[in-house]
Amino acid sequence: MNKIEFTDQEFLDVMNCIIAADTAVGETFVKLTSMDQSLGEDQLDSLGTVVFFAWIDHIFKIPTEKVQEFSQAKTFTMKAIKDFIVNNTTRTYTYEEVVDFIKTCS
Repeated sequence: MNKIEFTDQEFLDVMNCIIAADTAVGETFVKLTSMDQSLGEDQLDSLGTVVFFAWIDHIFKIPTEKVQEFSQAKTFTMKAIKDFIVNNTTRTYTYEEVVDFIKTCS
């Protein structure tokens, strides 16, 4: 069985790493600080949201169709995104592996 066993803080760190990697030079990066916080315009514009979900698809090896379906929701709390990833990943990762992967891709 594939597992993602991040603490909530580690999960927020991973999400912040993904968002920071996609933040354009000169734009302000607003960190996510709570699992109840929604991914919103403070973090990503519409193109950024598409790229964010492409990262989720690529990193966690979740079938594209599932990611596309999930990404149609209007609001995305960090808890909802974590639950989606935990329930749909097709790979087992440690926190360190994900952070290293993001660093090599950005």
